[in-house]
Amino acid sequence: MQEQILLFFQNIASNTLDVLFVVITFFGEQEVFIAVIGFVFWNISRKKGITLGIVLLFSASINEGLKLIFRAPRPFQVLDEITGKRLSTAEGYAFPSGHTQSASTFYISLAYIIRKKWYTLAAIFLSLLVGISRVYLGVHWPIDTAVGFVLGIFIAALLYPVILKWVSDDRILKFLTIGFGLFTLTASITLALLETFSVIPAEVYTNMMKSSALFSGLLLASFLSETHIKFGNDGSITIKVVRYLIGLATSFMILSVSKLVLPDIAAIAFCRYFLTAFWAFALFPFIGIRTGLFQRSDS
Repeated sequence: MQEQILLFFQNIASNTLDVLFVVITFFGEQEVFIAVIGFVFWNISRKKGITLGIVLLFSASINEGLKLIFRAPRPFQVLDEITGKRLSTAEGYAFPSGHTQSASTFYISLAYIIRKKWYTLAAIFLSLLVGISRVYLGVHWPIDTAVGFVLGIFIAALLYPVILKWVSDDRILKFLTIGFGLFTLTASITLALLETFSVIPAEVYTNMMKSSALFSGLLLASFLSETHIKFGNDGSITIKVVRYLIGLATSFMILSVSKLVLPDIAAIAFCRYFLTAFWAFALFPFIGIRTGLFQRSDS
């Protein structure tokens, strides 16, 4: 049955559909998530932005853990009839689909912020489309995307309200950000060093290291943001647009430009992902307060 579905998409493939599904699959990738989380964190609500990031990265960590447990190959690696497309987004194992799980986790979590029925329906539909795009591109089995879709919705529905309450409680916040932040930092550094010195296979553990590095950067920065920096989200439309564009541009510079000029090894990748999150959630607001992009807040 799964093979038949994959062959169906292979048979209807065209240049137009290739472009369409590449665009759709992009909605399950980190660039979109960073852009939206940055907007929420800098311009709408610190706590909701932090919660959105934590839930997404927790889901990504669960996904990477499951992939290491099941170690399922991708369709184009097993079936000669299937041609994998956009293989740069198909690193590591197949089950469950990281794009689909991240998309459903992220867009359903966002529904707790938007709180509109039309958006919730659109979020479900978009997540399904991301899953279909992964099958069309030949990089996932239908079961990969089905499980990723369900698991992502479950994680979002279960965790977003809980994490938001924890972030709003100072005692729990300190334990969550410092305790778990140091744990994920240790895990990501360990994986980065083991990969750098070829102790473990990079193609297997790289994505988990990246998720852990982002997670630790987010958690430790969130502690500083909520306990010491405490910036407000108010400001004129002009100020909000300027700080969003500056924050987003500098975040992408850390994430992307450094990849072009520095060696492509795990230790450097760890620094790149950790600093991206730490910059966005702590250093940029800290500098922004001193340059007038943000104002201090007591809440």
